[in-house]
Amino acid sequence: MFFNDAPRPKRSIRRLLAELAYHDIEVALAKNFHIVAADKLYRSAQPNRQQFIEMEKHGCKSVLNLRSHHGDMPIISGLELKEFWLKTHRMTPEDVKKALEIIRDAPMPMLIHSCHGTDRTGVVVAAYRIVFENIPPSEALREFRDRANGHHRYRYRHFPRLIRRIDWEALKREILTPESGTDAAAPEAPAPEAPAPEA
Repeated sequence: MFFNDAPRPKRSIRRLLAELAYHDIEVALAKNFHIVAADKLYRSAQPNRQQFIEMEKHGCKSVLNLRSHHGDMPIISGLELKEFWLKTHRMTPEDVKKALEIIRDAPMPMLIHSCHGTDRTGVVVAAYRIVFENIPPSEALREFRDRANGHHRYRYRHFPRLIRRIDWEALKREILTPESGTDAAAPEAPAPEAPAPEA
């Protein structure tokens, strides 16, 4: 068999999912893998080294790891790594804002993951859907609770309360509207006058 040495174009994650339709998808992709926004955002449980490689091969550009005290650096290469360690029982609206700022500024497509890809990941994904895709918070909460995403509804009852209590309109303004004056150049000082010629 002869092989073409020319580099093969990267395939999309959607193409990979189609190719794996009749195989064990977890061989190539992490558990609880879902497409949040095609060619922009994915979510999953903790990937292993080979699964990170597979994501990079199929076009993923960055990773946001939400696990506390569990870094991805030893098992990741070829992807821009963002690590924002969230404590499951202490997640705050400010944490949600920071996660959205990371997503906003990162190269896409991005994979977000936590340990199981359910609760911390679910809150951040819900926030992304509300702020960047403008869906109603009630719809984002319904998706968060969907059994297909694995939310531990009896163990982490505070997460739905967190989603309900955030002022989403204020958060949208903070995330989507550039801060006034931060990019404005300071006015130049007037050039000093040339000294008068001597008589």
